[in-house]
Amino acid sequence: MPSTRDIRKKVDGRHPPERPPRFLTRKEVPLYYPVSYHTLAYWASRGDGPPFRRAGKNSIYESENLDRFFSSEIVDLKPRMMRRRR
Repeated sequence: MPSTRDIRKKVDGRHPPERPPRFLTRKEVPLYYPVSYHTLAYWASRGDGPPFRRAGKNSIYESENLDRFFSSEIVDLKPRMMRRRR
């Protein structure tokens, strides 16, 4: 499995990242998917977002579940408090 540093070099160097590994930690998910670490944490606290498992202190996401979630859901990445009220 490539290290986070190697993946960041590829992303920052404008090389498209290869297929994500089967399991990703919450810190690794933003390297492959259009979502931030904090958004994932917020969704998890509300019971929303893609399914994950706990392994000690780590939240582990399956790339298959992430693919399914981001392709089927209309994901609003802007927090509620940033939206205007009418």
